[in-house]
Amino acid sequence: MLSDTLRAARLGAVVDLVSIGLHHVEFDLTNPLVVPPYSLDIELDVNWHHTEPLILYDVTLELSSRGDARDDDDASGEAAVYFSAVLGFFVVYALPDPLPDDIGEAELEAFGRESATFAAWPYIRETVQSLTARSGIPPLSLEVLRRPIVDASLAAPIARPGDRRPRKRGTTQAPPKARAQPVKKARGEPDQ
Repeated sequence: MLSDTLRAARLGAVVDLVSIGLHHVEFDLTNPLVVPPYSLDIELDVNWHHTEPLILYDVTLELSSRGDARDDDDASGEAAVYFSAVLGFFVVYALPDPLPDDIGEAELEAFGRESATFAAWPYIRETVQSLTARSGIPPLSLEVLRRPIVDASLAAPIARPGDRRPRKRGTTQAPPKARAQPVKKARGEPDQ
């Protein structure tokens, strides 16, 4: 049985990104007196529609921000909602014609979860940051979307062109030490 990552990789090897576009925005600022810290509830959903030679992924983010329960005016005990948003982005890929026989619905679905979401995420982050800033509250910058490494062989050192030793993921090499360059004196300049 193949993992979602491997299923997505099989499709990713043969598709081309055509476009990414915003198709839906809802933003509701219920309390303009947003005071960090506040919690975020985030849900991501991916749906897809296949019409040869294209596949369209609809990546939807639902986001709500809540403050501390002590900030709430009513007696429900629920934390005060500062703002909520729903964003929808279409991510469109071109499929090869004909589609390889070993690519089926499982690969199309896995690719949406594994790749289309990552393709849309920078646009989602920018839109959330822009909406919050334009509404007069502190701009919210969503974290970078990360995928955990589940296969130890993928964490092996990586050699990059020009490197003398392989790098490990998540680390950086120190830059080469600078050599002191002799300072040239202009003619007639006195020695110090």
